[in-house]
Amino acid sequence: MDNLFELYKLPIFYENYDVSANITNKSFDIILRIEYHNGVGYYEEILFENSYSYSFIGSDFISNNNFIGSINTIVLKKNSECIDDYNNKYSLTKDKLKHFSIYIDGFGQYDFFATGYKVINRFKQEIDFEKLSKEVSYALRHNPKKYKITLDNNGWTNINELIDSLISMSNWYGLEKKDIEEMISLSSKKRHEIKGDMIRAYYGHSASSNIEFNSVSPPNVLYHGTTEKYVKSIMKEGLKPKGRQYVHMSIDIDTAKVVASRRKGDAVVFKIDANLAYNDGINFYHGNENVWLSDGIPAKYIKRVTI
Repeated sequence: MDNLFELYKLPIFYENYDVSANITNKSFDIILRIEYHNGVGYYEEILFENSYSYSFIGSDFISNNNFIGSINTIVLKKNSECIDDYNNKYSLTKDKLKHFSIYIDGFGQYDFFATGYKVINRFKQEIDFEKLSKEVSYALRHNPKKYKITLDNNGWTNINELIDSLISMSNWYGLEKKDIEEMISLSSKKRHEIKGDMIRAYYGHSASSNIEFNSVSPPNVLYHGTTEKYVKSIMKEGLKPKGRQYVHMSIDIDTAKVVASRRKGDAVVFKIDANLAYNDGINFYHGNENVWLSDGIPAKYIKRVTI
């Protein structure tokens, strides 16, 4: 390691991937294309400038001892026995060649003799944002332990740790923060929020650690969608969180109808006198622009409506 230092870190895809690489020539430059597979698809193209030569050692014949700590990394060899020979051979004085080595985990080692390098192209397959949103919600709302992330009292966790976990556990190779941001912007409902390097789910948590919200004054009326099988218990015991941390309500009857229609059975919508309940001491919390939360709503504030 004495004659190596890190220059450029390639994406590290932790498991369940296949990797390949190929070389193409462009004038006096050489382009190395590295592809990662397993149904998702990701590649990088790295151009080595004024490259006079390269060599490849297959993974079956290489000892990785010199690259400990530099897996999937381009490194510049400070002291290369043959680099002076190349510079003298081609009478290079101004733009002297340098010796770059890259070990691609699971594939092999390339050595390039070039004046420099740059990443010229990246590609990853189109992201299924709906699928991504569901997995992010599952991690943030229901099973942070599985994804090795920790939520604070307000549900926040480090977005980079979440991304690392999604890459290592799922097929989200090449996933970046900007992809999560685009996922949020494309969603018709605000399910997630990012501030700096932190992310959280707005609502819907069932994880054992309680997410804290500040109680605020709700709209005068809220709605809750359910099915016929729960009507008797709701009219008797009121609305309870059940498997979630909070009761979920919507600001309009149409959203409540949609929620009810997702469940098996005849749809039912309840109207909640939220203003009266709040004035009587029931806590309400703002989930997002359409969703309100509560610890529970007693039956006396609830009325079934015709839909």
